Amino acid sequence: MIDVVCNIDDKYTEYCGVTLSSLFASTPEERFRIHIICHNLSDRSKDRLTNFCAQHGNSICFYEVSDDMIKGFPIGNHKYISVATYLRLFMSDLLPDDVDKVLYLDCDIMVIHSIKELWNIDVSDVALAGVEDQEELVEKAPMRLGYPQQYGYVNAGVLLVNLKYWREKHLTECGKKFIMENRTRLLFHDQDVLNALFYNNKKLISMRWNLMDFFLMKNYVSPVHRKDEYQEALKNPVIIHFTGAKKPWMHRCSHPFQDSYIRFAYREGWKIMSTREYVHYILRKWLYCVIRKKTKMLTLSAVVK
Repeated sequence: MIDVVCNIDDKYTEYCGVTLSSLFASTPEERFRIHIICHNLSDRSKDRLTNFCAQHGNSICFYEVSDDMIKGFPIGNHKYISVATYLRLFMSDLLPDDVDKVLYLDCDIMVIHSIKELWNIDVSDVALAGVEDQEELVEKAPMRLGYPQQYGYVNAGVLLVNLKYWREKHLTECGKKFIMENRTRLLFHDQDVLNALFYNNKKLISMRWNLMDFFLMKNYVSPVHRKDEYQEALKNPVIIHFTGAKKPWMHRCSHPFQDSYIRFAYREGWKIMSTREYVHYILRKWLYCVIRKKTKMLTLSAVVK
């Protein structure tokens, strides 16, 4: 049994469904116990996710976080981030005491291969395991958050979490205190909190477990010490994480895995786009194909001449 945690509000129900669908499809030999930490999640959304999990032989539990628990948590001016991003900080208090280890997944994720190897990574001697974020954050975030740069900075979208350790260290209360005392220093919300509190007690794992947008940019150059890891991640990615502001359900997204995400979502019955957004997406693809075709024709003409 693999315990998986996601945190959502009503706006992310369909996207959570895509993440779970890809998880079940990629690791069919495993049974999952899904834990949804939510804020103002409607009964309709809960029923939809419950029925879906039951159809695949997996169970699901919901844990509601009240307004009082997250009152005053800063989110800044981010259009695509809500206060729900902080909900993962409550895992150790909300989940049953017999759940000592969980895999946390953001809901802008698509799993394309089995996560069994990831789940089997040992985190018994650390607070969490995650993939190191882009170099700019690795260099600057520790200084901003007040810990030595040598410890790096992990992305919190995919985490193996030692819940037993979180409980021993009273993570929820420590997290709340850190937020209230460092509101002006937090740029990446709960991700900053987890890195600051566990900077010297985390394990770095391969990029293939959390292939983020910037790894796929044409101008991305991996650091020398991560070159082999980077090449392996490109050849054999397991989890695709759409970290940018333009998510795959937005027609202006240019992520190389967007088409795969959209096809998979609709095949599984998740309505991730409004009709208007979907039409814009189709038109954009058509326009891209026309421009690409014309460019090839012009190039051919130049060669003929």
